[in-house]
Parts: sequence; structure tokens; C-alpha cells
Amino acid sequence: MHNSLGKIYITLNKDPQQFLNNNKFYDSMVLGQFCKGVDPYLAYLAYRRGGSACDDDLIRVATENGLFKDLARYLVERQDLELWGKVLMKQEDAEEEDHSRRALIDQVVQTALPESTKPSEVSTTVHAFMNAELSNELADQKVNCVGVNRCFAFF
Repeated sequence: MHNSLGKIYITLNKDPQQFLNNNKFYDSMVLGQFCKGVDPYLAYLAYRRGGSACDDDLIRVATENGLFKDLARYLVERQDLELWGKVLMKQEDAEEEDHSRRALIDQVVQTALPESTKPSEVSTTVHAFMNAELSNELADQKVNCVGVNRCFAFF
């Protein structure tokens, strides 16, 4: 019933973001799949609500549709090193994937970390970057963090 109601809200554009963010009873996989063809950002919202069960779909829809800022915020908030590993590890012979990876790293450094107010989010992100051998990007993070006076202690 909630999935059908969600599809109606989405199809009629009756505040679908509010529905996806606040309704706790719909199936995130069902509505995420439905939204992919309508509005990728709505699919992202549905998958985000689904948590770890929808991580792969969320990463896919965000990457395919250039939602790197949203993906960066999600990753920082989730604080999951295994999830970070999925998006940060460099793939062999994957030029387009490397471009997406670079765009995500830029959004983490420029947006998600400066917005974060939780030391644990910053710490987990730093660990994830170290695990992926992204030391140059860590230097960028340090400059940004010092500039906003929030996370200097982690370096």
C-alpha cells in the first residue's frame, strides 16, 4: 500500500521528497527502482532511507547521474570503512570510473567534510582515505579543515 501511495506521489509530483524522507513504511528498493526513470535524485533519496541494504544501488544511481555531492555526504554520515572501500579503490582500466572517483573525492574534500560537525565522521573519512592510499587528498582535507577550524586535531 505504501509503495503504491509513494508511486502516486512521485508520478503526480505531490511533494515526493517529503514522502520519501518521512514515510517509514515503503520499500526503499521498490521505490528507488521506480524513481530511477523519473528522477534520479528521488531514487537516491529512496535508497538512502534504505541504508546498507541499498548501498550498491545508491552508489550506482549517484555515480551514473553525477550526484557526487549527495554521495559524499552520505558516505561521510554512514562512517562505514567497507562502503568507503567500494568507492575509493582504484579500478584497473576504468577511465570513466576514475573520473567518477575523482569527482567524488573532490566533493568529499570540498563539501562533505567541511559541513561535518562530528569528529567520528571526519576520523572515519580520514581512515578511509588512508586505506585507499590517497595521501595527497588528505593534505587537501587538512587545509580545508584548518580553514574551518573544526578537525585540525585529527591530523
